[in-house]
Amino acid sequence: MRALVFPPAHDWTMLRVATLEAERAGFDGVLVGDHVWMLGRPRLEALSTVGALAAITTRISLGLGVLSPSFRAPAVTARAIATLYEVSGGRLRAGVGAGADEAEHQRADIPFGSPGDRLRQMERTIRAIKDACSDVPIVIGASGDRALALVARYADEWNCGATYLDRIDDRVRRVSALTAHLETPVLRTVNMPIQLGASQDDAFARRHNLHLALHGDVEAMIRRLREIRGLGFDGVWLGAHAPGAFERALELLPRVKEL
Repeated sequence: MRALVFPPAHDWTMLRVATLEAERAGFDGVLVGDHVWMLGRPRLEALSTVGALAAITTRISLGLGVLSPSFRAPAVTARAIATLYEVSGGRLRAGVGAGADEAEHQRADIPFGSPGDRLRQMERTIRAIKDACSDVPIVIGASGDRALALVARYADEWNCGATYLDRIDDRVRRVSALTAHLETPVLRTVNMPIQLGASQDDAFARRHNLHLALHGDVEAMIRRLREIRGLGFDGVWLGAHAPGAFERALELLPRVKEL
């Protein structure tokens, strides 16, 4: 099973150190989220951060997990992706979602739009990326019915976000039905945060189904990941933002690769 990781990213020093350790340890990829704020804290900007990571790494895949199309015009996003793909030596995977955090948009004074508006913006962004850089793999991190239709049309990889962990079986069946006709299978990954203690934000924990993510000791987490593997997922995105979570991700890595 492939293992990618969201390293702790509260500041550049922390992210730099963790990314270099992830590359040395043998993770398949490092992921950068696209948020202005998360859990009340400002975040590093995603695209410029990936560019900086490309400059300090040599082998590890770099992923955007996932871009919010509402933050940027499609053509601007596409040119940034094409540039990052070139400067990284082809190590970029372009993750795109539909935008999910209305409160974040409101705080940043960015229009949120209806679900239909956001899906149309996502499709415009994906098409612009494909036009600008046809070689970059497209990862779609959205799991509603209309979004999954776009997975079948455009994606090289589908990521099931933590908000869908409570209906993951149904989403897998839906993706299987929509992609059965494709000659090249769509890779499947799932976003699984590592939880070593109680969440500091109950609303965030409920929205992201953190009770269904990774809890307990290494053995308990591997049992949970074995269940995920059994559903047909070939990769996991380990969310390692919380204190101690990155160290646990390093412990999990060799076991995950064996699944």
